[in-house]
Amino acid sequence: MRREITITGSMIYQDEFGEALRLVASGAVRTQPLITHRFGLDRIGDAFAAHAEPASIKVALDL
Repeated sequence: MRREITITGSMIYQDEFGEALRLVASGAVRTQPLITHRFGLDRIGDAFAAHAEPASIKVALDL
């Protein structure tokens, strides 16, 4: 079995990315409250449905 992954890059806000990483790493910015939904991979259909909700910010899949 091969593990295939896709990586998509972005050029938006490239100058601020390093500063954003520093703020997250230092604890100055808390990212956990941004995850509004969390699902196991077996509930991926529910995850997509939650993503469509207006109140959804970030849907995370636990692998």
